[in-house]
Amino acid sequence: MKTYIEAKEKNPERLMFVSYETLHEKPVEAVKKMTEFMGLDATMQMCANAVEHHRIEKKQELAGNSQFFRKGKVGSAREELPGETVDYIESKGMGMYDRAKQLEAMI
Repeated sequence: MKTYIEAKEKNPERLMFVSYETLHEKPVEAVKKMTEFMGLDATMQMCANAVEHHRIEKKQELAGNSQFFRKGKVGSAREELPGETVDYIESKGMGMYDRAKQLEAMI
């Protein structure tokens, strides 16, 4: 992650960060912004269709076992992972995640 942050700071036009929270809050807008970043010509309707077809509920249904996927909700890690695992992830990665989030393209 550190290398990506450094690359983004050096060449901001070449790398795009999109947070998990943004994907949940504004999924269609996030997908549209990603297609624009990649130089693709996609309408908002195409982006909305992509979001609808890739909802976690559909993936869980296709997998036939909802235990295969996490809940797909922001903040659910504390409910789904052992506390020491979450604490470890947060202690090792939250500083970098917060920095990457600051570099996220505004949507």
